[in-house]
Amino acid sequence: MKNEAFGWGSAEAPGKFLVQGDSNGLFSAFRTWTSDGTFALAPRPGMICAVLVLDGASDGSYEGQKGEYRANELVLFDGEAAAAVETREPSIRVGWWVSPTILGGKAFRGLMGQPVPVSSAGRVAALALTDALLGVEGSVANPYARRAYSQSLEHLISGLLHERRLVRNPAVSRAEELLLEAQSLIEERFRDSGFNVVELARLMHVSPPTLHRPYGDLGTSPRREIERRRLSEARAYLAMGISNPRLMTVAAEASGFRSVRQLKQALARAENQGRPAEP
Repeated sequence: MKNEAFGWGSAEAPGKFLVQGDSNGLFSAFRTWTSDGTFALAPRPGMICAVLVLDGASDGSYEGQKGEYRANELVLFDGEAAAAVETREPSIRVGWWVSPTILGGKAFRGLMGQPVPVSSAGRVAALALTDALLGVEGSVANPYARRAYSQSLEHLISGLLHERRLVRNPAVSRAEELLLEAQSLIEERFRDSGFNVVELARLMHVSPPTLHRPYGDLGTSPRREIERRRLSEARAYLAMGISNPRLMTVAAEASGFRSVRQLKQALARAENQGRPAEP
């Protein structure tokens, strides 16, 4: 279980590194301590690994490109890429594997293998969610809860990467920057029932059509992403299975839906989208 959650292979003696983790198919979370040694990314097609360095430094390689990863930096790795990390000193890291949706877009592909500075607030948020995931007893069995956790991790990672906009990268287009900023704002405000695409565009100082273009390239839309995040939150509440006749009302209010009816309509849309086409 721990090795599956970690996802990095090593020829080092087991005593030279410690791993705590949990693996649930759609996502994994892990926390590691290593002294020194080399760790190679184990192939996981269709998955993305994000690693946040908490302490220490290491030399890394991603698809032949060399780099250095230091404390308070986040690095994304494609699960099919050739990547390795060589630690030079005691190092502490947390990380996550996710089955990507938004993180699979071009805006994030361009950041793979590059260390991204993370603020102290971002570090606190990342540790809080990781501690919560690792504190769950055993694997998360409920499929809705697994999806909710996976999407929460994606939004957290996209929010951390959004800080990169403060350091312009000529390789990142304006459309990709818009996508990063929009995802960060969605994560911050989706619980507000008055938050919608018009308000998102206003906060970003762009028009709604301008905002739709980068999402269209990914086959989605800002409205769908806002609703997807709200559904993820609502399903996490519903998965608790609490015997409470107001559970649907609580889930709707806590996740940004205006009413139980609106939540039920969103659940029905999601279910229909997941059904296979009729033969």
